[in-house]
Parts: sequence; structure tokens; C-alpha cells
Amino acid sequence: MSSLLRLFVYGTLKRGGSNHRRFCEGAVSVVPAWTWGRLHILANRYPILVVPSSRVLRRGTARYADDVECLAPPPSWVDEAVGWRRVQGEIVSFVGSEGALRLPRFDALEDYEPVGASPVDDGPASGLREARLGYERVLIAVRAAPAGGAGTAFETPGSAVLTWTYVCPPALEAQCPVFEDDAWDEESWRRQR
Repeated sequence: MSSLLRLFVYGTLKRGGSNHRRFCEGAVSVVPAWTWGRLHILANRYPILVVPSSRVLRRGTARYADDVECLAPPPSWVDEAVGWRRVQGEIVSFVGSEGALRLPRFDALEDYEPVGASPVDDGPASGLREARLGYERVLIAVRAAPAGGAGTAFETPGSAVLTWTYVCPPALEAQCPVFEDDAWDEESWRRQR
């Protein structure tokens, strides 16, 4: 199989969101999904995800092709996160070289600036400089939401997969209030502005 980029999205990149068409058009698959974590709200009222630090398998690097290639089978602990919530979002998938071409665009959107390069086994802290606006790109386990259909060639409903996503660094978490729902809705956000 050619390389595959999976990205867990939970804000404006979801279907129907203001950035979905511009950044996700051409995806081979978009399926509902969830991960353990908690949504917080930035000062600009956009969501930012907090995940258990023990669940971060890798931090994003500037070696985009390598980051796309590191999507190994997920660990078995995806369903065991006491005290965390099931944050709802979608898995957006791209195949081939398209994934490595898309990652820099997603990083720019989220104002994440990876530094350097690191092998897959360098550990969670390799290749990271904190994002200017707070987002970090990390590799986590996500579960494709069970659905009535048979799934896709890329995600089977109910299966756990590794995906990249953008999260809140620990230093910013205390400054952002917790969002009291498990899913962020852009339409509701617009009505509140």
C-alpha cells in the first residue's frame, strides 16, 4: 500500500467547516471518529484539544514524508483513559505523496512550526518547537466511530488507528477554559460571536 496520511480533525477542518473544502478537498476518506481528551477554547473561541500526555506517541517533524510513513498499528490502550472524555471529530485520509504535500499546509493553518528531523524511535520530545499560537502536531490513537456501513478501505468502523492531530501544549492549557461538550460545532460558534 502506498503511504497514507490520517489526520484527526475536530474544528473548522471537519465536513461543513470553513476550512474543510480548502484544505481537505481530495481526501480519499472522511469518517466520524473519537479520541480520549478534552476540548478547550482559545481566546479567539476556536477549539484546541488536550490529550493525556502518555498518549502522545510522537511529535511532528519537518520530515513530512517520514511523518506520513510512521503510521504503524495503534497500541492496545486506545480505550483506557480514566478521567478523560470522548472528543468527537473526523479522520481525514490522503494517500500517496499527497499526504506529505498536505502536512506543511495543515501545519501553516495551525501555526505549528516543526523543527529538525528525527527518526521514528527518538521518543515523544524529538523534533519539536512549541507552536507560535499554541498548537502542536502529535501522533495519537483514534477510534473510527461505529457506523451502519462497512467503512472504507482506510478505516473500519470501530477500529483504532494512528492519526496526526493538533493539540494544546501543556503550558497553554491553564489559559484556555474547558469546553463543556465533546464536539465543537462551528455553526453554534458563529451564532455566539
